[in-house]
Amino acid sequence: GLGDVYKRQLDVHLGNENSFELGMEILRKHIPFMFITGYGAGMDLPPALKNVQVLTKPVDFEVLQDAINENAGASAVCE
Repeated sequence: GLGDVYKRQLDVHLGNENSFELGMEILRKHIPFMFITGYGAGMDLPPALKNVQVLTKPVDFEVLQDAINENAGASAVCE
């Protein structure tokens, strides 16, 4: 199912902090994930996270499903 492909969806902004450090740790472990944000897909990501997919809120279910299906079978979202 869809949950088998993406175990993690990270919200970029968490109050006064962001989830970039957590994203880099997940990336090092080769766990597929994507960022979800209300700040737009054109936001500045750290260089190590530039290839991670970013979806903008509110996320349409079909867009989320398409993003998951595009990366099915990938060991990680970024190269």
